[in-house]
Amino acid sequence: MMNYKKKKIILSSNSSWNLYNFRINLIKKFLYEDYEVYVVAKEDKYSSKLKNIGCYFIPLFIEDRSFSITNNLYLIYQYFKIFYRIKPQYYFGFTIKPNIIANFSAIFFNIKIINTVTGLGSSFTNYKIFKFFILFLYFISFIKSYKIFFQNNFDYIFFTKYFISKKNKSSIVNGSGINLKSFGNNKFKYPNKNLKFLYIGRMLKEKGLFELLEVCNIIKKKYPDIQFKFVGSFEKNSVNLLIKEKILNLSRQKTIEYNEFTDDISLFIEEADCIILPSYREGMPKALLESASFSKPLIATDVPGCNEIVFDNYNGFLCKPKNINSLKVSIEKFINLDINKKKLFGINSYNLVREKFDEKIVISKYLNVIK
Repeated sequence: MMNYKKKKIILSSNSSWNLYNFRINLIKKFLYEDYEVYVVAKEDKYSSKLKNIGCYFIPLFIEDRSFSITNNLYLIYQYFKIFYRIKPQYYFGFTIKPNIIANFSAIFFNIKIINTVTGLGSSFTNYKIFKFFILFLYFISFIKSYKIFFQNNFDYIFFTKYFISKKNKSSIVNGSGINLKSFGNNKFKYPNKNLKFLYIGRMLKEKGLFELLEVCNIIKKKYPDIQFKFVGSFEKNSVNLLIKEKILNLSRQKTIEYNEFTDDISLFIEEADCIILPSYREGMPKALLESASFSKPLIATDVPGCNEIVFDNYNGFLCKPKNINSLKVSIEKFINLDINKKKLFGINSYNLVREKFDEKIVISKYLNVIK
């Protein structure tokens, strides 16, 4: 009688939170399909949750925003050791370093590598010197890739046009998807008497928070009953500490309301009338997808990722990135919008998620690659 050996899959990201928040149902599907699943990520409070569903967890020392040569060489060594010990058939990489560095470590192994470009990160938008260096690293590392998924059309066209990624290896997957059976609501909730705007996400400069906070000040002076809520976690660097200080000051002044990050974001979304994300660049923002699944109108910047979820005057408004006046105009347009048009925006948001971003569609694309 032949011994049956499960095929091994490794999924890696810069944090356990990232995999738990964005890939939990994909991981569950791999487990259901009887794969042996290993999760390789920085250890945090979500690591135990991943182990509880049946994964093997391997902690990774990774400094996602560090350019240290020593740290990155050590990361190559860590992946090499993991590949040598586990000998997986498939590796799924998410976020920048688990995509690039793991590919370098896999040169000596017969592993089918599936990379997902979830976004190009703040180093791409903030540091032009590093932009070409990062693209060169992607080009070199993708030589080893079996399949490369992009979360938005812009990234797919850019990478294939400049031969960073080969077309025959490349495909688009619409974000991490939304499980509409357990999350969302297709019934539009009529707006509160005093409109509530909501921002969900990390408190980062790259998310357009300097501009948004300035606009909150302006709008509150003109429309004192309007409410602005912020939900998310703070980052520990000098620029974002300024954002933290400003948010806490405005919160004390009752200009905005700040709430710490929570796993159950649905309660905040359901209470809101419109969700705002004035980001400088995205892969495929989960906050907008989740909000659209609750039939919410959206306001976002006209940048890659955001403009594939928000269509101007269809399910919300698009504004220019890094532009205070453009953002203010979009918010005021929504404030003064006819209630039936607000309802139509919400209905259109839900229909867009159902037709294009249902999690079943996303998961099936990953499963098809390994079957």
